[in-house]
Amino acid sequence: MNTIPAQVKRTYSAEQFFAAIIIAVLAAGVAGYFVGRSTLAVRESYIGNNEALNSANSINSTASLENAARNAAAASGGNAVIVLNQPAGDSIQIQSVSFGAAGGWAAIHEDRDGKPGNVLGAQFYAAGETKNGTVYLLRPTVAGTYYAILHTDNGDHEFDLTIDFPVTYSAGNPVMARFTVSEN
Repeated sequence: MNTIPAQVKRTYSAEQFFAAIIIAVLAAGVAGYFVGRSTLAVRESYIGNNEALNSANSINSTASLENAARNAAAASGGNAVIVLNQPAGDSIQIQSVSFGAAGGWAAIHEDRDGKPGNVLGAQFYAAGETKNGTVYLLRPTVAGTYYAILHTDNGDHEFDLTIDFPVTYSAGNPVMARFTVSEN
C-alpha cells in the first residue's frame, strides 16, 4: 500500500525573517554599488558624445554631425537621434535617427520646467539609420525648448505613451536630443 507523506509545514521566527530581509537589503546594496561603478565609464562616454552632438549642432557641420551620431549610437546600443535648432512650425525635422536591433518611435516632447513634458507628435522609424526624417505634430511649436526622445514599439506600430517606453542607455537615462525652436 502506497502512502503519501504528509506535507511538512515550516515556520520561521521573527528573528529569522528580519535577518533574511537585512541580508537581502545588504546584497542589493552591494550589487547596486558594483553595477553603478561598471556603468560609470559608459555614462562618461555618453556625456562626451552628448557634448559632441551639442557642439556639432551649434556649428551645423554635416561631417561633425555624422561623426557625433555614430559616437552616440555606439555608446547607446545603436540608438541615437540628432535634431537641429529650427523655426516654429507644424513639424520637426529630424537630422538623423538610429535604432539598434528593432525600430521604434521618435517622439517630440515639449519642455515642462526644464524636463520633457507632453508629447506633441511621434513618427515610427525602422531599425537602422534614417536621415532627414519628419515628425508631424498635433499642434504647432512656439519659441522654446523641445526634446526628441526615442521610444520602443510594442509591435503594433501605434504610438502609445503608456506601453511604448523611452529607449534608455546606461543608468536608465533616455536617448534624446534637446533642441530649440525660434519664431519664424
